[in-house]
Amino acid sequence: RDLVDALEPPPSAPATPPGSGLSPVLVVPVADAADAAAADILVARLSTLGISAEVAPVSSLGGEVAAMVLRLKPPLVVLVGLPPLAEDRLRYLGKRLRGCVPAGRLLGLAWQPAGAGAAGATAAQGLSEAADQSLRDLAHALPRIGSLLNEAQQRQDLVAPEAASTVPVSLEPAKA
Repeated sequence: RDLVDALEPPPSAPATPPGSGLSPVLVVPVADAADAAAADILVARLSTLGISAEVAPVSSLGGEVAAMVLRLKPPLVVLVGLPPLAEDRLRYLGKRLRGCVPAGRLLGLAWQPAGAGAAGATAAQGLSEAADQSLRDLAHALPRIGSLLNEAQQRQDLVAPEAASTVPVSLEPAKA
């Protein structure tokens, strides 16, 4: 059901909250076109919440993704893959990015339809070894991403309070 809901077109996307001061979330499809489609769905859903996100090219090598992370300094990096084909690449990218993504900011989404069973549990377990957190569906990923971005905003407020905004990330779709 989550995958079906995700395929529905989102309402018109609002702008990122003004003055948020955060770079876009970096969403990394890990293996193939299916992962890229899943990443696009995630980005579309995030935009309905007013969260800005950028998708890395699916053809990017681990070093290229690491360089992108270092250049963009995103508040959160989300690895997206559809098990079972993406399992090894999810683990590899998680371990490869560990050195350039600050602690607590690497999220793995081993996305699968409801009732995926043991294969999904195996993917999430392997990913949890490399990422700070791993999730298996969009319904749990969206609130967790919002929560992590609010934490990143609070950290930024502590560093530069005069330039920071106090606009929290909403987990409700924006109204047009």
